[in-house]
Amino acid sequence: MTRFRSPASDRRQLATSLRALREGAELSLEDAASRALDASAAKLSRIETGKQIAGPRDVRDLCHLYGVDEAQTAALVELASFAREAGWWEAYDIHLDDYIGLETAASRIQQFENSVVPGLLQTKSYAAEYLEKSVNHGRPTQRNKSEIQEFLKMQHIRQKIVAPDSGVEFAFVLDEAALRRAVGGAEMRSQVAHIMQVAQYPNVRIQVLPLSIGASPGQQGGFTVLTLPADVPNVAYVETLAGFMLLESAEELSRFKTLFEVLQKFCPDEARTLEELARILRELP
Repeated sequence: MTRFRSPASDRRQLATSLRALREGAELSLEDAASRALDASAAKLSRIETGKQIAGPRDVRDLCHLYGVDEAQTAALVELASFAREAGWWEAYDIHLDDYIGLETAASRIQQFENSVVPGLLQTKSYAAEYLEKSVNHGRPTQRNKSEIQEFLKMQHIRQKIVAPDSGVEFAFVLDEAALRRAVGGAEMRSQVAHIMQVAQYPNVRIQVLPLSIGASPGQQGGFTVLTLPADVPNVAYVETLAGFMLLESAEELSRFKTLFEVLQKFCPDEARTLEELARILRELP
């Protein structure tokens, strides 16, 4: 399968590289910005945090100041050009632009959900019902039918990353409550059956967190950890009613990775996944 290029990943890689080069040259934001860009430290700070994309000329000027050789300079200038391109997802009116862009570039995705089936595993009918009944942050009303259809088109493209030949590894932990919550009534049967099918993909590991364990750390909410290309910081993604967060500090990533491992230990062994899903499917109304 041909992977989409991800300008979102390119932007983060460029920002990280430029910050590392400045720090390696032992220059302050103020010095580097004034000497290379004739600009304020605030502008360079926005570039180094990925809030502003550096143009190819700015990248070349910064590299010259930092004493970077021509080969690396050319590579970063090219990266700056890629970073300014639009990602495929930007054609759709969604609030997950940054996340989808990074998901597109990920080599490994670990995700826990406690109340809803993850978008990458949703059937079209489940997703349509969920979108119709839920109200995302920033939206005062539910989506209309046209908006739902646009989202479903985006979701279909997004889900291609789960294919066995995508080169991406997945580990999902699904709370049993999410699989039993009636979204679309009878549609839950086809949804669980679909998850059973995906669970047999060689690149996908699915485990079910049983209701029988009672209280668990997973009740605090869902999250996703993305493993990104070598030069791009890995991120943890958390979505709440107040908005979403992309967390990338070593401490934050360690916390979420540890939590994911803890939740996996609460689950039956991966070899019993199909057995657990089959039990839930039999018990659905």
